[in-house]
Amino acid sequence: MAGASTVIAEGTEINGHLEGGEDVDVHGTLRGSVRLEGNLLVTAGGRVEADVEAHAVVIHGILAGNVQARDVVEMTAGAKVLGDLTAPTIILEEGAAYSGLLDTGNVGDEASSGRNSSGRSSRDSGRSSRDSGSRDSGRSSRDSGRSSRPTEAPKAAAPKAPEPTKTPEPAKAPEPPKAEAAPAEDEPELPAAASKKKVNVKKRS
Repeated sequence: MAGASTVIAEGTEINGHLEGGEDVDVHGTLRGSVRLEGNLLVTAGGRVEADVEAHAVVIHGILAGNVQARDVVEMTAGAKVLGDLTAPTIILEEGAAYSGLLDTGNVGDEASSGRNSSGRSSRDSGRSSRDSGSRDSGRSSRDSGRSSRPTEAPKAAAPKAPEPTKTPEPAKAPEPPKAEAAPAEDEPELPAAASKKKVNVKKRS
C-alpha cells in the first residue's frame, strides 16, 4: 500500500479502539475495533481480533471479526478469516480459509421489487395450483366413486338339468308253455282203440 502508514510491529500488542486517516500495517496483534479512512494490511505474522471499517482490507495473516470495506477485501493464500465480509469486491485466493457471510452490496430497489413480485406470483400460482388441484381431486374422487360402484354382472343362464338317461327295459322272460288242460275227472281216459259214446247223466235228487 502506497503512502504513509502506521505500523504495528511484530511482538507489539494493542488493545482498544484504533481510528485514523492513514493506512495501518499490522505485524503484531491488534484487539478491539478499527475505523480507518485508509487501508488496513494484516501481514502473514499479524493478528487482528476486531471489527474493521476501512477503504480496503488485505489479509495475509489472521483476522477474527466483521469487516466493512468501501472498495475491496482481499484474502491471499494462507489467510485465515472468521467473520462476515461486506464490500463491493471480495477476492478469495486459493489456499485461504474463510468462515462467515459474504455481502457485495445492496441489491437495489429493482431486485427487491422483483423479489416481491416473484413472491406474489409464486403465492398466486400456489393458490391457483391448490385450487385447480382441489377441483381436479374432487372430480377424480367423484369419477372414482362412480367407477367404484359395483356393476351388475350379467345373469348367467341357469344350467339345464341333465336329461335322465333311459335305462333299457329288462328283456321279458319267455312265457312258459301253457300246460294242456287235464281231462275232466268225470271222463276217464279210454283206451285209444275204443270209441267214445255220449252218455246222459242224471243227477239223483
